[in-house]
Amino acid sequence: MLSIRLNRDIERNIEKIASKMNITKAVFLREAITEYLEDRMDYMAAVEALKETEDLEKQGFKSVYSSDEINKMYEDDLQN
Repeated sequence: MLSIRLNRDIERNIEKIASKMNITKAVFLREAITEYLEDRMDYMAAVEALKETEDLEKQGFKSVYSSDEINKMYEDDLQN
């Protein structure tokens, strides 16, 4: 169970949106928090992946290749 205090403007907006969606404030807030948490977790995973890519680039690995570079890398495989 969680309890938070909201200013009256935020509470009114929640009430308006929940009413228009024909759901309770609790359902609206549960969905909004769930969506926010999923977005935040995706963002954090993307930042971590970017850091890993930057670390690999610092070690001399390349993370982005053009189609021409890919074709050259696999030229023998493509001809067979």
